[in-house]
Amino acid sequence: MPNLESVAIRRAIDADVDDLFRVQRAALAAMHGVSPPAPDWRTLMGNPEHFVYLAEDETPFGFVCAGQPLDDVFEGKLTGEVIGLYLLPEYWGHGMGRKLLVRGLSVLKRRDFDSAFMWVREDAERALGVAASLHFERTAMSRTTNVGPEPVFEIGYQLDLGEYF
Repeated sequence: MPNLESVAIRRAIDADVDDLFRVQRAALAAMHGVSPPAPDWRTLMGNPEHFVYLAEDETPFGFVCAGQPLDDVFEGKLTGEVIGLYLLPEYWGHGMGRKLLVRGLSVLKRRDFDSAFMWVREDAERALGVAASLHFERTAMSRTTNVGPEPVFEIGYQLDLGEYF
């Protein structure tokens, strides 16, 4: 059982990059049995348009990355993207993913984005539940990526930040 009494969420620093990769690999392996190539977290953290926040107790166990969208599909719009949200499996079901996502949404709101967008795997039941609980709405956008032995189908979800908070 994780120690949820001493959880802190803080801005990630360069020294946290190995932990970001570790958490992402473990989360994806537990959910999908595959570990696709990870984004270059060091580059994303070094970009002033992206923000990475880390959750930790004795050690880091989850993180969220949000900011300027990686794809140009939102070019010219005030839409921010939740680029990544990962949590070690032993922390699933304790509200930590929701807490991290709210942190990411707060950052987008503070940065004057009108809406937030994120890709969610169609089979990621927990992530879909968290998105629904925060009133994200399914969009018509979808994509298929090839990671591991089988393609991954993702659906786009969007949240109006105008009345958020």
